[in-house]
Amino acid sequence: MKQLSQVLVLSTLLLLSNNLLAQDLSFPGIAPSITINAPLNHHFDLNFLTTSKIRLGDHTVKGVRYPSHFLQNYNLLILSYKINVHWQIGAGCGYEINDPFLDTRRNNKRFIQQVQYVLPSDKIRFSNRLRLEERWFHYHYDPPAFGTRVRYQTLFNYRINKHDLSWQLTNEVYVVPSGPRNALLSEDWVSTSIG
Repeated sequence: MKQLSQVLVLSTLLLLSNNLLAQDLSFPGIAPSITINAPLNHHFDLNFLTTSKIRLGDHTVKGVRYPSHFLQNYNLLILSYKINVHWQIGAGCGYEINDPFLDTRRNNKRFIQQVQYVLPSDKIRFSNRLRLEERWFHYHYDPPAFGTRVRYQTLFNYRINKHDLSWQLTNEVYVVPSGPRNALLSEDWVSTSIG
């Protein structure tokens, strides 16, 4: 019975693999960010993030030119509740503007819910986060739209010294079940940072 279930799972994954491809565009860039985590009490934290994505260099892919420019600014505010040392839940809101200096600019507002599982230790922290988003889009050139997105993130954090300098490695997969999208499996971001 166990072998049959494994065969069914592998067969399903193979059948779906052609439909579960992320976009194949990859560009070098930088993403300056500011994160503020404010503990409100023993269980509640308020988290603020602002980040910008900037593409570096001019690139041409399949005849389409992708110039170097400011791609996006994203702001997020989440209230998190720590259930115990391993589990957290949270909800909040976000605002994103894409291509802010072009005529093709577009923005979206979103409502966010998330659950996070953390394996903490003195120097190493590993976490998994599942985030659900309802997004309201406003385009400069099209009527407003609504969509949903699911994001799954794995994060590895290594504290370099006792002054909270750390190195972080992150992988986040974006699945867009409804609304404007380029694919069901929309993006897969891998990033590293020191801070």
